[in-house]
Amino acid sequence: MALLGIVIAIGISFLFVYIAGPIGSVVVPAIMFGLIFSTYMRTKAIEEDVKAIKTHFGLLNEAEKAELQMQQQFKNLYEHEIDNKKYSPELERINREIELELENYQEDRKDKNDKNNDED
Repeated sequence: MALLGIVIAIGISFLFVYIAGPIGSVVVPAIMFGLIFSTYMRTKAIEEDVKAIKTHFGLLNEAEKAELQMQQQFKNLYEHEIDNKKYSPELERINREIELELENYQEDRKDKNDKNNDED
């Protein structure tokens, strides 16, 4: 099915270039870029929507939960910095917690990648 779509798209492209002449060779890539960019943007929007739905219903896996937790901590840290704009022991503690969680997350990802590479 996808192969048929590709063949039809190539045929229409050649037909358009033949009919429109030299301008067709500029218009076809522009249209293709627009379609691909539009599809990419829509896919990103759908991905964000799915993530919001998974978060709402609690269907996140461990990596997604860790990422969401880190994002929330960064947001809290940013709000805390804006409020205080000074050095504080609380801010130092939060920074250390975030750094430790980030290191643990990176180690977990590295271990998973190593396991996957060993299995292959």
